[in-house]
Amino acid sequence: MSSLRAVVSAASLGTRGWCVLSSPFLRNGNVFASRRNDLACDANFSSTASCLFSEKDTNLEDSTGIDVSSPSTHLENKHSGIQPDSTTGIAPLKKQPKLPASDSFDELISSSRRIFSPSFARDCQYRLIMWHKRLKKAEENGEPVDLEKILTDSFPDVVEFSLTPLSLPDLRLSLLKLLLSQESDNTHTQRILLSTTQDAIELPIGIVAEIVRLLSLAPPTALRMESRCSLVCTVINRRWYEVGAKHLVFFMFQMDEFYDIKTISKQWRQKSKSKERETAKDKKTARKSAKTEAGATKVNESVKESVAENFHSNETIKAEVTESERTPENKRETDITPECSIPIASVNIESRAITLANELKVKDLARVVSLLSRWKSRNEPLLNACLHRLSLADMSLFTVSQLVSLLQSMAALNLHQPTLLDNTTQQLHAKLIGSALSPAQVCLILKALSLLRWTGVRESEGGESPSNDLVKSCLSYLKGCQEKLTVKEAAVVLTSLASLAVTPSNQSERAFVADLAGLVLGGKSPWWGQIHCVWCLSVLQCLDPAILHKVLDPQFVNQALQQVKESASPNSALTSSYKLAQINMAARLEVKGYDGPVLSEEQLALCTQETTLSSEQRKARTVLANTLRKFVDLVTYVNLNPSIAKGVTADAVMCANSEGEVRPLVLREQAGSTETQTEPTFSLALQYIPFSGVNSPGESPTGQYQMAARHLRMLGYTPVQ
Repeated sequence: MSSLRAVVSAASLGTRGWCVLSSPFLRNGNVFASRRNDLACDANFSSTASCLFSEKDTNLEDSTGIDVSSPSTHLENKHSGIQPDSTTGIAPLKKQPKLPASDSFDELISSSRRIFSPSFARDCQYRLIMWHKRLKKAEENGEPVDLEKILTDSFPDVVEFSLTPLSLPDLRLSLLKLLLSQESDNTHTQRILLSTTQDAIELPIGIVAEIVRLLSLAPPTALRMESRCSLVCTVINRRWYEVGAKHLVFFMFQMDEFYDIKTISKQWRQKSKSKERETAKDKKTARKSAKTEAGATKVNESVKESVAENFHSNETIKAEVTESERTPENKRETDITPECSIPIASVNIESRAITLANELKVKDLARVVSLLSRWKSRNEPLLNACLHRLSLADMSLFTVSQLVSLLQSMAALNLHQPTLLDNTTQQLHAKLIGSALSPAQVCLILKALSLLRWTGVRESEGGESPSNDLVKSCLSYLKGCQEKLTVKEAAVVLTSLASLAVTPSNQSERAFVADLAGLVLGGKSPWWGQIHCVWCLSVLQCLDPAILHKVLDPQFVNQALQQVKESASPNSALTSSYKLAQINMAARLEVKGYDGPVLSEEQLALCTQETTLSSEQRKARTVLANTLRKFVDLVTYVNLNPSIAKGVTADAVMCANSEGEVRPLVLREQAGSTETQTEPTFSLALQYIPFSGVNSPGESPTGQYQMAARHLRMLGYTPVQ
């Protein structure tokens, strides 16, 4: 009956005259269709020869006496009201001449399309099971899989049946499982894949996802990659609202593999900002026009006609000028993100992820955050939903790699969720104690913590050291496998300790830090890598005279300064040279008994030359000046450009008495004179610390600001951070 409905449906889509069927389906698959008397035409659809039929069905057809070669008379009897009796035999009908088969029947259905009997679907399922068993047996035996030996002659008929509306989509999927096991594509594979890409808008979303998965696991070919990309693009652009929680992350990863989503997300953001600017400009223009019209209505009656005439002429000119000015700007904004250059709508899948955030699994939420960090897409509604659910979830099922990946993703997007970070660090601390991790994984943990500036240590009420200090646990773990560390991993550990301001608390930790520095300096590290290594030691207060002698050697310093002059990126090179000046200051102030080489005044001048300030630094100085201006006179009480020493800087210098009251800067200059000094004063060195320079929890400054405060204190200043 399903085949009968298919014919009726096809007839209704083609020509309305096709409405009468001469006979029910026979076991051999023959069916007849005809128009009315005014449009005489008949056709014969035959099923494939692979359809099986029993002898009982054949005898039943013979007993009915139906002559399949002459359906016209039977149709005439049916139209005339004569109904055949199914209980009695029907007299044989006389054969009539067969009408030409080419009587415009192509309007209804293609001549290559065949109608299959319902039993053929069951036959296909049986044959597929048999073919899959043969394929599995060949794979288990380690034999090369040859589909020509496994498949039978009826396989082309099964392929043709799978592409008809009568077959279930699972049949097409089962055929692809067989065909994609081969290294190359044959005609059947090409036919099914091309038909699948055309029918992607109609197939169930689960079937499409499974086909994409099979294509991703199969041996790659040009057709398979193209079909897979087309299916993913169709789902993301046109069927994104049908994607469920089960397949959401899967399609996000597929999209990330085929397209540069980082660039596409940037284009969508620019396009959104352009639309917002256009909307704001249109609103502003509308308000201005409304005000102009309101003012025009209040004109005096005596000059109403002349004023109205001038107003209309001016309005026309102004509108033309505005249009001419606005068109190039809009065209320029459109050129930045033209719609035709965005191949896939990544915002669709992100919007769908917001809707399904409460249905996603916990690990899928972490994968979404990881993908967003890779795309540099700070979708705040989606991120807030994912982080909220992750903060309430049980993180014990996560592996170390997954936890570290989550921390790195949060650091890349600058996300600080205290509850989630606490849960993550606790799970990492438990896995560090209870399982054997590789040194590379431990180094990744320290790197992720330093990027997030998260120490994970909260001050206890009794002043006792916390037992769940993850950074200290990582150091203790690395001591036992120090010989397995590479030069790069040792540099990562030193940088993380300096950023988190975790100074060694005992002699064993100091010895371990010194060994790490020896590994970096003894390896093939560039000049800026060696300077950074010794700078980390100065932050951690672990400087050694031998190490200082190696870095402050005049020959090494001259080579480094020459590299600074020839560097293609002067700002980064000047940052390294300024670290050299800070190392020189630490050698003078913190290393007792150091009598090795130091930088000369000329070298210090080259190391401390001013670099171009970033936008954040300029903004910070402006904010500091505006804040101080609210309380004191900047000229009398504040020095915004202090010059303290080469290698030590402060954002501002002020003067105060012992009670904390601000005093003019003149008293600071008279501090050495006993005749004019009336009260003791103190020099205040103000340091403006941005959010990126603060560790959490506890809001303590990072290592570089703590080292600067130590040096200022040794030079006689009172640091105020």
